[in-house]
Amino acid sequence: MSNYKFILSGGGTGGHIYPAVAIADELKSRYPDAEFLFVGASDRMEMDKVPQAGYRIEGLWISGIQRKLTLKNLMFPFKLLISLLRSRKIIKTFKPNVVIGTGGFASGPLLQMAASKNVPSLIQEQNSYPGITNKLLGKKVNVICVAYEGLEEFFPKEKLRLTGNPIRKDLLEAKGKHIEGKDAFALRHGKHTLLVLGGSLGARRINELIEANLDFFEELDVQLIWQCGKLYYDRYKQNDELKHVQVHAFLNNMDMAYAAADIIISRAGAISVSELCIVGKPTIFIPSPNVAEDHQTKNAKAIADKNAALLIREKDLDAEFQNQFSELISNEEKRKELSKNIEALALVNATNDIVDEVEKLLKKAHLPSSQREETEDWYVKLRDEEIKNFGEVRPPWIYAPKSHPVSMRWRMGGGETHLSVLWKWMAEQSFTQNDKLNYALRYDPPPRWMGWVSDLIWDLEDSYKEDFDFTPYFKKLKDSGFKNVDDFKSDYNDRQWE
Repeated sequence: MSNYKFILSGGGTGGHIYPAVAIADELKSRYPDAEFLFVGASDRMEMDKVPQAGYRIEGLWISGIQRKLTLKNLMFPFKLLISLLRSRKIIKTFKPNVVIGTGGFASGPLLQMAASKNVPSLIQEQNSYPGITNKLLGKKVNVICVAYEGLEEFFPKEKLRLTGNPIRKDLLEAKGKHIEGKDAFALRHGKHTLLVLGGSLGARRINELIEANLDFFEELDVQLIWQCGKLYYDRYKQNDELKHVQVHAFLNNMDMAYAAADIIISRAGAISVSELCIVGKPTIFIPSPNVAEDHQTKNAKAIADKNAALLIREKDLDAEFQNQFSELISNEEKRKELSKNIEALALVNATNDIVDEVEKLLKKAHLPSSQREETEDWYVKLRDEEIKNFGEVRPPWIYAPKSHPVSMRWRMGGGETHLSVLWKWMAEQSFTQNDKLNYALRYDPPPRWMGWVSDLIWDLEDSYKEDFDFTPYFKKLKDSGFKNVDDFKSDYNDRQWE
């Protein structure tokens, strides 16, 4: 089977978008007939970047929580609820085989709904300190691909796969092209070249540092490729007139820029760090202090602690930069040591390894039923035990009491296991959606399980619509303590005729 369907969700920054695109590209190379859908935040850069990469994207009305009290924060619960409902409809309509998240606001509701529908799911965490979205999703998804060791304190250890971050293929081919790189930028051979990177938008403090030290670089006979970012280009473009300086808003040929460089100054976003490990050049990290959980400093420190790069915090630049740069430019052995050590940290097969994990999810999901029952003997045992003792497979909330013999399985995530057993048993009994709903309500589900019952109502809409009276079920939902039933009912009535 090659006509698989994949949903990928990630965005807000290039560090979330480009890994998703790289994963999609590799999946597409293996499954040319597969269908792809990206899901992002409707007002973020992924809405432009993903179509440019050749993929379709749908947007969610979602944003992050500000660190201080603002009106935007008051809107967050409404955005989240709408995005969850929208995500549920996307999954129901597209019917993906696997859902993949690479971080960012939109991946939260999308992966949450995928997990609730038992769609195989995987997240890819780029940073050494995960963001809140992925930390929450880690409990729900099947596999977590990471780029750093030691993330067991944030994620279940059995789900972790050390793969690295997906990297653009052209960077893997840039090694050994030093002469071609300098020619591509019309640089002088025999002079040290400093590549300055602040991200596509630019980094204000790094730009200020570079402009303040242009005479210092000239004294050291250093020429610059300076990516100042599109937000700052108009301010710094006049420096392009200097013989030893090239100012760029954005670098489209990053492979040649990396190849030309002798030393690199960079922020420490996860993807930048992974690229610099591949490139293997002496690097000075100046992490942004204005990011969630200060994760750039943690990324840079993970490299610097292994003597594979230099780390200078923004607050220390005035006191330390010139001394550290002068020592690095004059010490060839130090540069070689940093290059060797950072290159040793590179995970060059990251994209392939991540897609291998996706393929494992596909194979597991598409095992023949007979083979699946042989390998998942828990299903047979629990089903037969239930039928023998009760004549049917009861809903999983029946197992809640600690006195029950499978209570340990309940506390270890057995609720989802039992739900899948119930679902498969219903399929064997040829239960209709209406049968499932009546069966579930007969057992008076507690509030924590009413979300599943509401899903059944959603699934019924295609079969019945106006010919079916849902009033008793809405009443049952409300009587059972499902607090959002009024909102659910209103949204259902508004949307069922779309």
